[in-house]
Amino acid sequence: MVNSEKSGIPLTEAEVKEALGITGTGSEDIDLLTYNPFEVGSSATSEQKQLAASVEVASQQVSAVVGTLTAAAKASGIAEPDAFAESLKAVSTFVKEQSDASVTVDLTNSTQLTAVADKVSTGTLSIG
Repeated sequence: MVNSEKSGIPLTEAEVKEALGITGTGSEDIDLLTYNPFEVGSSATSEQKQLAASVEVASQQVSAVVGTLTAAAKASGIAEPDAFAESLKAVSTFVKEQSDASVTVDLTNSTQLTAVADKVSTGTLSIG
């Protein structure tokens, strides 16, 4: 999602981190495109471990939502590449909107998930 070339939504890494709640000591040093939270060793500080957990949880949530929305769009007859593109665009747009409003994204919140799903639905109408 940080690579805006894929989604077409101009998001900075700082906006993504803030919106997904990846904050705290050391968060400014994390490159979301290359960071591996599983490389945090047992000698890491509690802050480093919490930060790694935050990155992993956010990553899993985004991946699960994009995957689920892609599958739903594909099941409705949209070609998989288009379904994936619309799902990624919807999640990226939602993250950008929440970042602009200084609201933390919670992809376990049904209201937020519905908002993202509605974006996918709207986006796929022009395709299907």
